[in-house]
Amino acid sequence: MIRRHLFTQNLLITFFLQTACFISLFGQNILPFQQLSIEEGISHNAVTSIFQDSRGFVWISTFDGLNKYDGYKFKIYRNNPGEKKLLSNRIRSLNEGPNKRLWIGTDEGLNILDPISEQLDTIKLQDTFHHGPVILKVLFRDQQSVCLTERNGVLVIDPDRLTRSGTIIVKDNPQIQYRDIVALDENRFLVSSSHGLFEFDIANNSIIPVTAFGSKSCYSLLNLSHNRILL
Repeated sequence: MIRRHLFTQNLLITFFLQTACFISLFGQNILPFQQLSIEEGISHNAVTSIFQDSRGFVWISTFDGLNKYDGYKFKIYRNNPGEKKLLSNRIRSLNEGPNKRLWIGTDEGLNILDPISEQLDTIKLQDTFHHGPVILKVLFRDQQSVCLTERNGVLVIDPDRLTRSGTIIVKDNPQIQYRDIVALDENRFLVSSSHGLFEFDIANNSIIPVTAFGSKSCYSLLNLSHNRILL
């Protein structure tokens, strides 16, 4: 049962209160940090995700372009007047897929970047969706990509068939915003959303609500040890 993987609300509230107190009391002495903002070269201060690839580069997605950071300087990927490469400059999620290519979730669908040749490819989903889809999360599992969207369900994509025919769309409610995902076992995943928690089964492409949690909005998930999940 999924409920065995979850903390109770009281425990979560206690955890966050204790964490907040710890930061308040000792935050100034934890670690020195450096701020990276527009002044240091990043494309936009609204950062949506940060990802380090297998070669050590740090990729930062923002509401105005994609940034590659080598520890010294930024390289910016974004559309300019008369030159459109990305589906959208509003980027939501990043992950490294097969052949070490970077999958880029945007407000208008998916781009795939070869970091060596810098060639950008597009997964053509526009014939299916009138707008977007907005890709909020990209996960890879057993040679398949699982993409969480804003109000367009869960997409299961075959990386060897980057077309609509290689994409399975799983929906429960068109108004749901799916936000984060963690694996429960080989085929089952726990998904957070604007309408509570869901169990997604990649083997039979089904998604069902976790009724024990209710319909409370949930954002991030973290898989801890001993079959526990922090949310």
